[in-house]
Amino acid sequence: MSEKLRILVVEDNPADTDLIPEMLPASFQIESVARLAAALTRLESKGIDLVLLDLGLPDSQGLQTLHHLRHAAPDIPVIVLTGTDDHELGVAAVREGAQDYLVKGQINGSLLARAARYALERQKAAEALRQQTEALRTRNHELTLFNRFAVGRELRMVELKQEVNELCRRLGEPPRHATDSSQAGNASGAGPAPTALDGGGV
Repeated sequence: MSEKLRILVVEDNPADTDLIPEMLPASFQIESVARLAAALTRLESKGIDLVLLDLGLPDSQGLQTLHHLRHAAPDIPVIVLTGTDDHELGVAAVREGAQDYLVKGQINGSLLARAARYALERQKAAEALRQQTEALRTRNHELTLFNRFAVGRELRMVELKQEVNELCRRLGEPPRHATDSSQAGNASGAGPAPTALDGGGV
C-alpha cells in the first residue's frame, strides 16, 4: 500500500465529490469518477487503497453497483455512501461485503478518516484470515493424502508377507514371515489422521 492512502470516490454529485477532499487530511489522496464503468476502468490500473461508493450512479443502481465493483476488485475495501433515508440499504451493503456505510449529510472529517482507516484494517485482517484458512486447507489435504499412502503401504506389506508365506506353504517350506491377521484389519480400518482443520495437532 502507498504511503498516502489513495481513495477512489465514485459519486456523480459534484457537491459531494468536492466536499470529501476538504474533509480529509493530507495523508489521503483523492481521485473521483462519476460512473461505475469509469471506476472499474480505474481499478484495473491498481494503486487504489479504498473506494467510497455511491450506490445510485447514472449507469448502475442499488446493491448491483456494489456487486459489480466487488467482483472487479474483491481485495479493495469499500465504504458505501447512502442518503439520509437509506439506512437499510447501507446495512444490506455491509452484509454484501462493504466494510462500512456512511450517511451523506452526517459525515465530518474525523468520522470519514476513522471509517477509512478502520475499513482498511478490517480488510487486512480478513485477508490474513483467508490466507491462514487456505493454508490450513492445503495442509489438511496433504495430511489426508499422506495418511492414505501410509495405510495403503501397510496393507500392501501385509499382503506381500501373506503371499510369500503361501508360496512357502505350496513348496512345503516353513513360512518366512510372522503375520498377524489383525494387521490388515487395523490398517484398513484406520481413520484419517488428525488434521489442523479437525482440531488435531499438525
